[in-house]
Amino acid sequence: MDRYILPKQYQHIFEALPGAFLLMLPDAGFTIVGVSDEYLRATLRRREEVVGYPAFDVFPDNPETPEANSTSNLSRSLHRVVESLQADVMGVQRYDVRRPDADGFEMRYWSPVNAPVFAEDGTLLCIIHRVDNITEYMRLTEENARQRSVSERLSAENTKMEAEIVERSRELDGLNRELRSANEELSAHARRARDEAQRKDEFLAMLAHELRNPLAAMSSALQLWTMVRADERRQLAVATRIAPGRFDAIGDATRLEQALANLLANAAKFSEAGAHVDLRLDRDVPAPGWARIEVRDEGHGIPPDQLEAIFDIFVQVDVSLDRARGGQGIGLALVRAIVNLHGGRVRADSEGIGHGSRFIVDLPLLVKEERRGEPHALTVDQAGHMPQPAAGMRRVVIVEDNPDARETLAALLGASGYTVAAAASGSEGLALILGDPPDLAIVDIGLPEMDGFDVARRVRASLGPGIRLVAMTGYSSPAVRGAALEAGFDMHVAKPCTPAKLAETLAPASAAD
Repeated sequence: MDRYILPKQYQHIFEALPGAFLLMLPDAGFTIVGVSDEYLRATLRRREEVVGYPAFDVFPDNPETPEANSTSNLSRSLHRVVESLQADVMGVQRYDVRRPDADGFEMRYWSPVNAPVFAEDGTLLCIIHRVDNITEYMRLTEENARQRSVSERLSAENTKMEAEIVERSRELDGLNRELRSANEELSAHARRARDEAQRKDEFLAMLAHELRNPLAAMSSALQLWTMVRADERRQLAVATRIAPGRFDAIGDATRLEQALANLLANAAKFSEAGAHVDLRLDRDVPAPGWARIEVRDEGHGIPPDQLEAIFDIFVQVDVSLDRARGGQGIGLALVRAIVNLHGGRVRADSEGIGHGSRFIVDLPLLVKEERRGEPHALTVDQAGHMPQPAAGMRRVVIVEDNPDARETLAALLGASGYTVAAAASGSEGLALILGDPPDLAIVDIGLPEMDGFDVARRVRASLGPGIRLVAMTGYSSPAVRGAALEAGFDMHVAKPCTPAKLAETLAPASAAD
């Protein structure tokens, strides 16, 4: 075995060193002749971009930080090595590195050392530039300093507060207890912040379910509205004005439908029986290439100082004694979030309490070139119609604890000619199904007393596959869908149910299969 390491092997050894090293010539530009793999990873560069090029061409200062002086600091250090022929240890440097796609820089902090390498005759052969990446250390140091500053400020304020409490202890015992409680709450703030993300996720999961229930009722009511005669429509008069032509926009049709349904539900909720709700759709308003949706009602109205705040989550307009009409304060916040995600704007207008409200949604439309071949273009369609009852699909049981969703779906199916029975709980629905088995049972999942999964399992155990079971629920995750089919449901339908999906559930067994 050869006892000597060949020059080429020295190159491999240098490149594999466990550290960030750069090898530079002592020429005018400090040309880079060698670089370790660790250095390349730390600076987001490839070897062919570095070797053979002047150091400051490869690693320039970040132009977005005019105060940056790392290149000049490094240049002075390298010149000191050339002049003194001794190693030079630099202070901590902020030296940002360019991203591989050339789209800006990433922040880096380094601890550099530059050392000379001599030839056999004692002349300077090259300079080794070694760095330690201390970016995370500097970030933690800055964060710790900020926290210490906050802690010192809070400590000073606490000391002042305690001095005042001592002076007035006899007179302000009650206030002193409140202040101590507030101080304990400040101490618990960090723990609450860590738990906030988990609570938010759990809340949003439940929120998604709770929002689908009113949307299901609205969807059924809108379909029923197109089927009944004008003299049978009660409570509200809804007038629609749609400008002629095609309206195309890129976006999520379900979410836009949800936003519009929330606005209509809000108008209906705060309007008296016999009032009017106007729905208007205009093109090229407020400008060419835009569409405007306007929902106007004759309801309670909104105080001028709350026209912007009502779009914040959990904010509700105070309707005095009529609090039964209040919601959870999330519908309009959801409308604004959906409209903003589609590049649009939403605002409210009202002359005050007792003068009704107007909600205006502006959405960008597709130009002609963008519309061609666009798979997600949204268009204005007509409402679907329910299939007529057929042999083996006439009698329907609805098990739904939300009264609006239950009553509107029952009215829709009844208007289409089906015989409908409804229950508001799982146990009531199970008794209804087993007592007089229907052709179809539409069952919610989140039911009181007994959930929809138990209803399905008990129906299958008693009646077998003789009736069609459909889970219609606001829980739409794949896990819930799989659990529904495993429990014995034939179909899982997410709320709000579209006319086409509802027609599919009502299709005779041969057509459905």
